[in-house]
Amino acid sequence: MGYIREYYERIIQLSEPEWSFIASHFHQHVFARGAVITQQGELENYLSFVERGVIRFYIPGAEQELTFNFSVDSRHHKWAGAAIICSRQ
Repeated sequence: MGYIREYYERIIQLSEPEWSFIASHFHQHVFARGAVITQQGELENYLSFVERGVIRFYIPGAEQELTFNFSVDSRHHKWAGAAIICSRQ
């Protein structure tokens, strides 16, 4: 969770008790490559941080899907996402 602390400390310096309180509210979830994290029609209720890997946000469609964002880990933080339309073959 070092990366998450670094993220917060870009905004405000945290004491150990403050960080312990914040960290106690995070729960790590590991997802397999290609796993769907939020199903179509579900409401996302979480603030998420990517520790390792890439998350693609997209809208599925019968003939096309629209990728509208990527979230990446700290190793790729300079990599920017863009809208991409993919036709299904």
